[in-house]
Amino acid sequence: MNLQELYRRRQELLGEISEIDRRETAANRNYLENDEYRTRMTEVERLNNDITVAESVEADRVRRRQMEDDGTRSRRPEGIEGGGQQQQQQQHAVPFRSLGEQVQAAIRSSMPGGASDPRLAEVRATGMSEGVGADGGFLVQTDFTQSIWQRTYQTGQVLSRVRRIPIGANSNAIKHPYLKETARTAGNRYGGIRTYRKAEAGTVTATKPAFGEFKLELETGMALVYLTDELIADAAQLDGYLRMMLPEAINFHMEDELFNGNGVGKCLGILNAPCLVSVAKQSGQTAATVVPQNVAKMRARQFVGSRANSVWHINQDVEPSLHTMVLTDGVNTGVPVYLPANGLSGSPFDTLYGRPVIPVEHCATLGTQGDIVLADWSQYILIEKGGIDVASSIHVQFIYGEQVLRFTWRNNGAPGYGWSDGALTPAKGTNTQSPFITLDTRA
Repeated sequence: MNLQELYRRRQELLGEISEIDRRETAANRNYLENDEYRTRMTEVERLNNDITVAESVEADRVRRRQMEDDGTRSRRPEGIEGGGQQQQQQQHAVPFRSLGEQVQAAIRSSMPGGASDPRLAEVRATGMSEGVGADGGFLVQTDFTQSIWQRTYQTGQVLSRVRRIPIGANSNAIKHPYLKETARTAGNRYGGIRTYRKAEAGTVTATKPAFGEFKLELETGMALVYLTDELIADAAQLDGYLRMMLPEAINFHMEDELFNGNGVGKCLGILNAPCLVSVAKQSGQTAATVVPQNVAKMRARQFVGSRANSVWHINQDVEPSLHTMVLTDGVNTGVPVYLPANGLSGSPFDTLYGRPVIPVEHCATLGTQGDIVLADWSQYILIEKGGIDVASSIHVQFIYGEQVLRFTWRNNGAPGYGWSDGALTPAKGTNTQSPFITLDTRA
């Protein structure tokens, strides 16, 4: 399928998924257990991957064609017009040759008395005042948006691991029912479903499954980029600067929210989530330390279904403690718990109990809750909609010879579905379990 067919098929599937959701909810059934729903969601995930690849290929093809067209125009004798219908269609489909060129046009349109570049109308004006870049903004050209988001998700080691869900054109939120299961004890499993043997039929207890609703609404993110007049004047330099720095800035902001966000107008971070399990320190443990018993108990508190996808995140201040961490079994001494990566030929990450150890700046300093985290990011939901808007202002830094670009986007995130209720109590025992584990402060 070509790109348009991929888009069309995905839209059809999303419509079918919404219909299954509506039908199953009306019948008081769990849509997640519907085979048609699972089959379509699997196909949507496959299509999302195919679309990402196809968009990248198409953007590269268009850029190469435009470079060829530019070369043809430069060799054309003066006074002779050319191009034909195919070239005009390509120019219409992709008005700007680079992000820097589009930003230059947006800046010119925001200046008092400045003429609005007609190509901006082709990528649609958005914001408070439709069609007025100074009030609202212009949607960043699709292939540039894809490039920014692709680099944003590839830059860090966290954002690429979450579960991403696109939001359709007529919605600003995700709203999904799920079976409430905060405990695996009898009467609570799978929302309260009970099972019996036939001989016990006369003594069964009537139950009704309990359903919850996972709801997550889009929030707006914003990045301000200050540009000197000299940088603005050079489209190629401006394009390179924005493509490199903007994704890294957005990535850092988003990943910090995934750890520390309070959920008010932003993502709910795992360290503030109801399902977080924080393991107590050892009796008499020295302040600002991490000992083998800490990590052993953290691992024991992680939901078993999350172990295969889990990673450890640490503040780099924690690393010296890990490098000297050993177990003693009464016979052998100095059995290592922590294994550094084995050069370029081995794993790219150090490992702890066989899982990658990834230092991030978003973890707290040594001895503070959040300095070491065991996380399964596949249980974290990130919703997103549309592309990126860009607007500019010549007033904010006028006396410094600078202008300001404002990039905005819409997304939001939180631990998903049943984990929004809290940690899980196992069928046997009282120690709760979760995909997200940390340590209490060791003061």
